[in-house]
Amino acid sequence: MKLMIVDDEYIIREGIKHAFTWENDRIEIVAEAGDGRKAVNKALQARPDIIICDIRMPFMDGISFVKTVQPLLPDAGFIMLTAYGEKDYMLNAIRLGVHDFLLKPAGLDEIRNTVLKVRDRIEREQELTAAVRQKSELAEENRALLLEHYFSSFIRGEQNAAKMEEVMELLEGNKTASGYRMLLLQSGSGGQWPLMQRLSEALARWNPRLIRLGELDLLLLRVNADENVGSVLEAMEKDTDILGVRQLSEYADGLETLPEVFRAAKSRFEEELKAGQQSGEQVKKEEIQSVPAHEPWAEAGGHAGRALRYIQSHFEDPELQLEDVAKALYLSSAYLSRILNENGGKGFVGWLRHFRIEKAKELLETTSLKFFEISEKVGYKSYKVFSEHFTRETGSTLGQWKREGRRGQKK
Repeated sequence: MKLMIVDDEYIIREGIKHAFTWENDRIEIVAEAGDGRKAVNKALQARPDIIICDIRMPFMDGISFVKTVQPLLPDAGFIMLTAYGEKDYMLNAIRLGVHDFLLKPAGLDEIRNTVLKVRDRIEREQELTAAVRQKSELAEENRALLLEHYFSSFIRGEQNAAKMEEVMELLEGNKTASGYRMLLLQSGSGGQWPLMQRLSEALARWNPRLIRLGELDLLLLRVNADENVGSVLEAMEKDTDILGVRQLSEYADGLETLPEVFRAAKSRFEEELKAGQQSGEQVKKEEIQSVPAHEPWAEAGGHAGRALRYIQSHFEDPELQLEDVAKALYLSSAYLSRILNENGGKGFVGWLRHFRIEKAKELLETTSLKFFEISEKVGYKSYKVFSEHFTRETGSTLGQWKREGRRGQKK
């Protein structure tokens, strides 16, 4: 438990600090200050659990200090040091929710006992808060598992609509919309926190519920017939491409029609997914054929290998972005960025620069093109940026490389 002491009298601060072995009481003194103004900044930096604070101080009194700090440290416990004649200050402190008071001159044992009392109170509150949070998380987890179980059974025809309606009422509460739509995503998408975070924010008005069905992930939405969910997803895709392959179902006006609507959406989803896989395989085949065999990354497998071969084949495009590669390979940009960083630690930008500079070295050695012409041929819009990147990658300027070839490369 962290303790801060705020008092304009140095001798009082030193007395409180050194009168006891606070570590034995699970107390660590993390900050002190001689006036309220300095104390504000120190409190926000140290974030103490308990603050002993004098009411009368220069620049900012204790009441103003508590008013300033308490909204920013709502869980902190405040102990006010006050004189007998400061009743009005004490009333204001009580209104602010100060935990306890010490009447000057307070004995050291009294100070210690008060600190320990506040410590115990805060620990009990923390335990209660943690227990409530744990129960809430457990209830939410169980709610999700129950919904997955009953929904899976329902769309397979193992549960009737009446039973499913009962479950939905129990888990979801009162209806806020007349029907349903379903957003189908690739299996595993629900495990990607960035994707679920963005989708939850974009679709919050329809109370999205994630249901994992093995071969795919599904977001169940409570919607009205005239609500345009598709436009929200399209707007989202303009800002980010993390959705990947997806399929939004038609509107189901009730639970009775939900299985049929789901099957139709699932069929369209599987067709799109299959088309994407075939396209990705064709891209991979074409790019493997175009890669020189001596390149060590050419043998990289999986999504990383496909991505590297795609970048190597398209680096001349000055507009090439991570999103373009992800879209071509039916991957999310967040996932693609991660796997590229895991392969050589370069990331998309580093690999793109690598391929461009490798081609530039080849052109310097085999052609009489001017430097700015080579810059354009390898995908740079700016000759200055190209020159800087070349020197950073090779350790040589363009002129040195042209004159000395690989001997100009940094060892």
